[in-house]
Amino acid sequence: MFIGLFGHSKKMKQKDIVSQCYDFAETFEKKFGSLQCSILRPEGFNEKNTPHMCENLTVEAIEFAIGYIDQFNDKYLNVLLKL
Repeated sequence: MFIGLFGHSKKMKQKDIVSQCYDFAETFEKKFGSLQCSILRPEGFNEKNTPHMCENLTVEAIEFAIGYIDQFNDKYLNVLLKL
């Protein structure tokens, strides 16, 4: 969702935003193995789970998203500078 908001704020074309969102999802899936919580956390959610069971995965996913968006921003700025 952030990529869409960011793209719109930079006046990107809708088709380019959609393409970037698909690329993010594909890249995320390659790194983490899935986009689905049921695969990323196969034991599901129940009272017997430890409170911070997904903490490491969450941190890794946030770091991944920050890195991806940073690269996306750099790539976008480079395109603008060439115009």
